[in-house]
Amino acid sequence: MMFNIDMKKFLIAVLFMFCVLSALNIQNVQAENTNDTFVVTGNFATVFEMPDFASEKMITIKHNTEIKLEIENSKPKEYNAGTYVFYKVIEYQNLEGYIFADLVTPKQNVITSIPNFNGQTNSKCNVYFLQDNNFVESDITLDDNQRIFLYQGFNSKKEYNAIAFVNDNQVLYGYLKTKNIDPDGINPIIIACICVIIAVLGIIFTWLFMKNKKIKLKKAKKS
Repeated sequence: MMFNIDMKKFLIAVLFMFCVLSALNIQNVQAENTNDTFVVTGNFATVFEMPDFASEKMITIKHNTEIKLEIENSKPKEYNAGTYVFYKVIEYQNLEGYIFADLVTPKQNVITSIPNFNGQTNSKCNVYFLQDNNFVESDITLDDNQRIFLYQGFNSKKEYNAIAFVNDNQVLYGYLKTKNIDPDGINPIIIACICVIIAVLGIIFTWLFMKNKKIKLKKAKKS
């Protein structure tokens, strides 16, 4: 009787472990299936025969198209061409080629709902798309004070900054000229004014200090 009870416990434990391992295996397969799946964020993206803009253009892929990339150590394998980075496309319409890395993003990182906006436009302006390694002006226009999402952060030294925005109830990716962007936070003009005020106060205090010092020296000489 004891043997039967132990056997039941053993079988239950084996079945439990089998279920756990099966679940883990399914999760791993799903992770592998999504890990190499990327989405084109540019308006268009060209697949080249070699990792070089000068090589033959094989096909042009439209915005939001899903593609499979070559993965190495859980991330896309990089092919460098000078200062540019390419990924190898391993599955798209039975073609293999190379795509500019800046034009794709992991599927799980694609924004499908309204993002948490962290900036806005400061004038009416056109959206740019990155096509190959060139910024191409689109016919999409954003209004003044339109809210945008700076999903790569904001760099005031760059000519363009990457944005996500809502167009016809759809979240799109693109670029705006930096001069047309006001990131959330302290206004740069306010910061500049504060710096000027601090500088002026510093000059005034220095002048008062030097004046008081001269007066004390004169009094010391008289005494």
